[in-house]
Amino acid sequence: MLKFNHIIILIILSFVLTACSNNVVDEIKTGLVVIQSEPQGGSIILNDNFTGKHTPDTLSLDEGSYRLKLQLLGYTTIEDNFECKGDQTIELDYQFEPDTSLKAVIFIDSYPPGAEISINYQPTSKVTPDTIQLSLGASLLGLTLSGYKTFQENLTINTSESDTFRATLQPRKRILIEDFSNINCPACSQPDRFIPKIVQNNPSNTCAVAYHIAFPNPLDPFYQANMTDNNNRKEYYSVSSAPQVFVDGFALSDPTDSLLLVNEIDNRKDMEPPVGIVIVGQPGISSIEYSVDIYGYRDITAIIYSVLVESEIIYDIPPGTNGTSEFHHIMREFKLLTENQNIVQSSHLMHNNQTFTSLNEGDYSIIIFIQNDITKEIYQSGIFHFTIF
Repeated sequence: MLKFNHIIILIILSFVLTACSNNVVDEIKTGLVVIQSEPQGGSIILNDNFTGKHTPDTLSLDEGSYRLKLQLLGYTTIEDNFECKGDQTIELDYQFEPDTSLKAVIFIDSYPPGAEISINYQPTSKVTPDTIQLSLGASLLGLTLSGYKTFQENLTINTSESDTFRATLQPRKRILIEDFSNINCPACSQPDRFIPKIVQNNPSNTCAVAYHIAFPNPLDPFYQANMTDNNNRKEYYSVSSAPQVFVDGFALSDPTDSLLLVNEIDNRKDMEPPVGIVIVGQPGISSIEYSVDIYGYRDITAIIYSVLVESEIIYDIPPGTNGTSEFHHIMREFKLLTENQNIVQSSHLMHNNQTFTSLNEGDYSIIIFIQNDITKEIYQSGIFHFTIF
């Protein structure tokens, strides 16, 4: 009987040990998986099932193999495989790449309007205001407008939703050089020669007008062509002899010193003008119709002038005694557009349907400049080149 009881006990112990052994084998270990992405917010999908979590996050997973997907709107899906090992922590870092197949419609506007739009230095053939399509990710926006500094800014587009971008363009300072001359004035030949070269070397920052006065030779053909406007400008500055050179309304102490003129230009070209000027013209057979838009950046009161300039006149034989045969920037007509105009910040003044008529064949420029009538300082100038055929 005792022997039989021992056998029963052994059988029971065998079952207990077998069960314990099975529990040890079937125990499943877990590990930690830290999933991060740049940008953040990616949906975490494991084995094709959304976990309800987004990067960055930490998941506790049974050890084993997993298929991972990360999805974020506007970016390509990230796919990867990883092994989770029990009692261990692994870190997974990913970088989302923009989905270039998606595009966003962006409305581009500027103050002032009319700026040419480029993307990554490539022209779009569009001007502000207008819409463009941009791929998701980073793009370099460029806006260019004559008389204004080039605008550039990096745009980062994260979604394909429509958006609006507005830019304020800053006017580039353009300096006006006014030269009073005469064909029989010996010293006048010096500024008559070096001013065109200086303007040619500084096309974005300068423009010039040459007036001819009656002294010493009242038969100067450029004076005779428009005595009224030449005399009016001479009297405005109280000019009594030639040569005289004015830089933005201020007299140059030595009109024959080219280096002094260059220094004055360098001193003023980085100034921030209180106004911007946009000129648009349409030449005809012997005339031009043009419009002028003035944009305010600071409050000023000033006079607005318009000048027609003939770019170059060349004689086979010098017409005067000073030996000059090439003449540049000759004033042909001088107009007062507005007297004592109040220009305030963010304002927009328009002068439409302006004309110069009875023009001969040749190259011309329209110069618009804005001048303080009390101090004589010229705040800003703008120029528009055209040809009459």
